Amino acid sequence: MESSSSRHSRPEIIIWEITRRCNFSCTHCIVDADGRGGGQAELDTEEAVALLRRLADLGVRSVFFSGGEPFLRQDLPELMRRGHEIAPFTFSAVSNGSVLTAEMLRQVKRLGLKTIQISLDGATSEESSRLRKGPPRAFEKAVKAIRLCHEVGLPVSVGMFLHPGNIGSIPRVVDLVAREGVSLLRFSGFVPLGRGALPEVQESMRYELEQMVGFFRDVAAHDPVSTGVTLAFDHAFGPTDDCFQCTAGERSFYLSAEGDVYPCPSFLHPDYRIGNVRQTDLDSLWQDPRMRDFRVPVEQIRGHCSGCPDLAACRGGCRGVTYAYTGDVRESFPNCLRRYRRYLAEQAPDLLDDPPPRPGGGSLLEVLGSCYEEHARRLDQALSTHPLSYLLWQSTLRCNLRCGHCAVPAEGSAAGLEMDTRQVQTMLEKFANDFEVSRIGALAISGGEPTLRADLVEIVARASALGFRVGLDSNGLLLGRRPELLDRLMDAGLALPCLSYDGLEATHDSSRGVPCHEWVVKALEHFARRYPQTPLQTVTVVTRRNLPELPRILSRLESLGVGLARFATVVPMGRAPQDPENFLRPEELRRMLRWIARQRAQAAEGRWRIVAEFSCDGWCGRALHAEGLEGLVRENIHLCPAGVTMATVYSDGRMGACLSMPDELSVQGNVLEEDPGAIWERGYRRYRDRSRYHRDECASCAEWRYCRGGAMHNRGPHGELLDCTWRRLEASAPEELEQA
Repeated sequence: MESSSSRHSRPEIIIWEITRRCNFSCTHCIVDADGRGGGQAELDTEEAVALLRRLADLGVRSVFFSGGEPFLRQDLPELMRRGHEIAPFTFSAVSNGSVLTAEMLRQVKRLGLKTIQISLDGATSEESSRLRKGPPRAFEKAVKAIRLCHEVGLPVSVGMFLHPGNIGSIPRVVDLVAREGVSLLRFSGFVPLGRGALPEVQESMRYELEQMVGFFRDVAAHDPVSTGVTLAFDHAFGPTDDCFQCTAGERSFYLSAEGDVYPCPSFLHPDYRIGNVRQTDLDSLWQDPRMRDFRVPVEQIRGHCSGCPDLAACRGGCRGVTYAYTGDVRESFPNCLRRYRRYLAEQAPDLLDDPPPRPGGGSLLEVLGSCYEEHARRLDQALSTHPLSYLLWQSTLRCNLRCGHCAVPAEGSAAGLEMDTRQVQTMLEKFANDFEVSRIGALAISGGEPTLRADLVEIVARASALGFRVGLDSNGLLLGRRPELLDRLMDAGLALPCLSYDGLEATHDSSRGVPCHEWVVKALEHFARRYPQTPLQTVTVVTRRNLPELPRILSRLESLGVGLARFATVVPMGRAPQDPENFLRPEELRRMLRWIARQRAQAAEGRWRIVAEFSCDGWCGRALHAEGLEGLVRENIHLCPAGVTMATVYSDGRMGACLSMPDELSVQGNVLEEDPGAIWERGYRRYRDRSRYHRDECASCAEWRYCRGGAMHNRGPHGELLDCTWRRLEASAPEELEQA
């Protein structure tokens, strides 16, 4: 007979209002937090520890501390310490920043706090304090808290509550966040709960038409490349994210300071109070039908949502926010930015288009031209300053597959050699000492196959402790066979998983040389089910064999919960040149890139939840040309990062530029013999002085100013041009372009 605990998927994430006490009294607070705390007594230390045991038994592994102000709870470090004795919990938190100290942050980081979000509602003290009523100099204290997080190596983001009094200050807030070295700015929207339910507060949250027009202009004009800041939106403003998925009652729930359980913080209404952990078993609360009865079929949703082309993807947005506004989960979502944007486009197009969202003119060609000029400026800056922002570690040459397109040489000076655990840890510590880790966007662990290293979990944990945002490129075979290894890697701090997926079953297995499609699918399914809040990526190596399957590949990956699918062409190294079917003809390359551009445009319209992207294979030509696609096939305009913003550490400790290049051209030194900072400053001249490549056909090419020689792996030992993506696109037959 089926047990009660198996009737529904087990929760993985808890949002825990660890205290309702707060040294702020914000006008919009959904829990009515203040200095008194309110309500009945919050769970004490022993009750909270007992609850952690019950959460562990239920399957929860991720705990997000909210409040009130979580760091006003004196026993928070003790709860984290004892929590880790119970289960491998991952902790994160949100804070107003006013009570944080370096000592406190170091302590909670040691105890497992992975990330923290600091609230900051404006670019000045006056702006930030309009609704966020706090102690004197609260704005300055929040900024100081951000700097302290950097000081102790704790990843930090900024949360901004948008309202009519600050929605016009987004560009200045982005500038502030960028200056403070923060890479993520998350916007939250108003929900009429707590103090926000007061009629006068609700009335004060109404936007004027001109404010929303300005908001869309500011968001459209934002450039994450030049600022280094990514903008994100929470569920109250949804659905803005193509991958929007509600996890409430399926993989997550909310717990109040007094032990009350709700499906999520947007359902803090008596109708959706499931019960209290002091009176009812937690498993029974999780099984309660009210935990998920708001998930109405989309055909039952009334109003403007019913006729929306995005309804199948977003399923009506956040039902909790809808209920807070309307009292009915079948009503349309009230705060849909896409609906607002469509309304403005239909009713007031001139307001949106004049002035244009980006400087430099109103037409698409003028906007693109402005983007390319800005790209050229940033390229000059990157070549002259070469800030290290991406680190790739080839963890091993060993592999459990034999892919026909593998670019790793079968033999070479590094064959069979790899650093031991202590050498790898020393290497990471050297990078952390020589560079500001918070400025390094990712440490990507590659191979061979990294999961063949027995010490991989230990190394990921050490890298994460040093402040690196750790990524993993894997073929997925072992992760699918041993999902507990994936869980251990996630618990250790893995943040950016990327699995290889080269086609439907027969094509994938033929490409990989071993039957493994089943296992990479299992790995993707396990990850999407257990870690829905972490972005999941795949990479597909495109050959003549799987090119016809690309639309079906993308659909399959979307069904598996993948958010970003990257597509790459084959590098002519290692085993790859042995099979001419590995390499696309010019018209086939063009067909693939046109398909990616179409998919990205459709994803921007909300027709896909997954986004396709062309990898860093080469410059695709400005879209000002009929054949050009640069700026349309990937998030950022192409800049080959090898030796400019990216460094590679080989399995044996040598430090180079890129794995897609022969060792004799890539290697610049050895981190076992010299500090990486010294190698980075002394070497890499080949990659930073692009004037040496301005010759032959490049000298007369109109794209030179923007591509600056293109991808460095397409250059020979003397700088000669071996291949050019743009030149291949120009060579595409006109009839093939029409058919594409």
